[in-house]
Amino acid sequence: MAVSRVTAGLCLLVAMAACTPSGDELRARQATTAGQSVDGIEVVDVDPVGTLSPASLPQNIHPLATAASDLQPFLGIWRGQWEGTLDTILTVTASHEGGVTVFYAWGTNAITRSPGQRYIRGVVHDGVMLLPGHGMSISLKPQEDGSLFGLFYSPRVHMPSRIVLRRVS
Repeated sequence: MAVSRVTAGLCLLVAMAACTPSGDELRARQATTAGQSVDGIEVVDVDPVGTLSPASLPQNIHPLATAASDLQPFLGIWRGQWEGTLDTILTVTASHEGGVTVFYAWGTNAITRSPGQRYIRGVVHDGVMLLPGHGMSISLKPQEDGSLFGLFYSPRVHMPSRIVLRRVS
């Protein structure tokens, strides 16, 4: 016996309704606090806004004031947020025969729980600043509006993270 699409659709709706929790069940599940479980699955309750903290620029960090023409678009102090949440400050502090030295600082978010800072040596190649590190790499490209567009690559993540940095000084 063939089942029509309408009959099959109605059967699916009836089955879904039977499996859908009632309003009381939904409220009980929503009222569950972190550390408890619902249907044997742990409830994690993280306030994403509460995990955010800004990056900081120590007083002893001085941006490079003048440099070769290929570095001009990168001079100054830059700030932005990786994927809109991880605050970042970046500034070129030195230029040398092999490339540049950049001060890089980050705050915290729901994934990155510890703020930090470091110097990274890099190069400018074909107008793009390349900053390799231990287990990561950052590339920054000047945009027509004066911002820097950046990508953060790491073998620990399946897609690069993005940032738009704006010059703050």
